[in-house]
Amino acid sequence: MDFQPVERASEAFQQSLTAEEIGKVCRRAFGGDATPVSAVELGTGMYNSVYRVTLADQAQPVILRVAPEEGRQFRSERHLMRNEFASLPWLAVIAPLMPQMLAADWSHAVVGRDWMIQTHLDGIPAPEHLGAYPRTAWPVFFRQMGAVTRSVHDVRARTSGPSAGRGMGRGARP
Repeated sequence: MDFQPVERASEAFQQSLTAEEIGKVCRRAFGGDATPVSAVELGTGMYNSVYRVTLADQAQPVILRVAPEEGRQFRSERHLMRNEFASLPWLAVIAPLMPQMLAADWSHAVVGRDWMIQTHLDGIPAPEHLGAYPRTAWPVFFRQMGAVTRSVHDVRARTSGPSAGRGMGRGARP
């Protein structure tokens, strides 16, 4: 497999998986015959390690996201990926804009960390390309981002607190 990890210091918060570990994750997610052809660590994740993985039997690449080892996380950060996963039903209003969840594992049996695999979305991240557009076009982009944000903020839940944990009723005090 062609593997391109991001180089990091051994004490860095994020740590790359190995090519062998990526293969194990793919086999767990897609079956024993899933063969990664290439994996590129994107380096754009601020919390998770993020990889674009091309599999031999799939036309489109997938995105593998791997949480940091629990020992590297602050207490307030533990299980952020699980919380994100649990919040997906509330994000149905923007589902067409989001990648689809293909697999997730919190057991730590495969690589000792939480991980999830999602579909790959075509496009270029705005921070990498927005500057190529004239500044007069930027307000349209930011209005669209604002509309997406508004639709998420309009969703109301019965409780507050972590999606994956026990929430408190509206107006409840801890």
